[in-house]
Amino acid sequence: KADEKSEKKKKADKKADEKSETKGKKKKERKKKKDKAEASPAGDDNGASEDAAEKAADGEGSDGSDGMSKSARKKRRKEAKRRKAAEEDGARAGAADEGGASKKKKKKEVDEKENDKKEEYPKRPPGPYVKWSGENRERIKGSEPGLTAQQVASRLGEEWRALPEDTRRRYKDESAAAAREYDERYPDAPRGARKRKKDDG
Repeated sequence: KADEKSEKKKKADKKADEKSETKGKKKKERKKKKDKAEASPAGDDNGASEDAAEKAADGEGSDGSDGMSKSARKKRRKEAKRRKAAEEDGARAGAADEGGASKKKKKKEVDEKENDKKEEYPKRPPGPYVKWSGENRERIKGSEPGLTAQQVASRLGEEWRALPEDTRRRYKDESAAAAREYDERYPDAPRGARKRKKDDG
């Protein structure tokens, strides 16, 4: 029994060695084919000559007799399909880029026209709060140099709300007069979105 077991083991080892040898040979052949394919220049024009060279290397004759394994043929067909799909995708992407470029160009032209309209007229006069804050911003910054822009804006808002009504009314009247004068001088000037007054009722 011991001899039988050892004999079986030897046979199994021998089979395993043979298998690994054939696997190694096949691997080397595949690597050679791959190296040849990479070394030859790729392109649509010489695709037929590449196939002929591959067939010759694989032992495939011009009479159609195939010395190539099924898996290798399948792999080659897959690769050809992949290349064709990549080319089609590239063509589609190119067409899409052209369409996108024309849309961007049109949008840019429209934006430039709008900017031209805006640049024809001087800026509208500031509102009452903006005018008052412009006059008082430096004073608040100077009184507390460590304040951030947000803190300065906050202080300006607090002070504006605490101003007596007659002072605020004076700024509102000046601002309204400047706006009327601007509208008379530039009647076609574009206006910003005006806030609708809420109904009291």
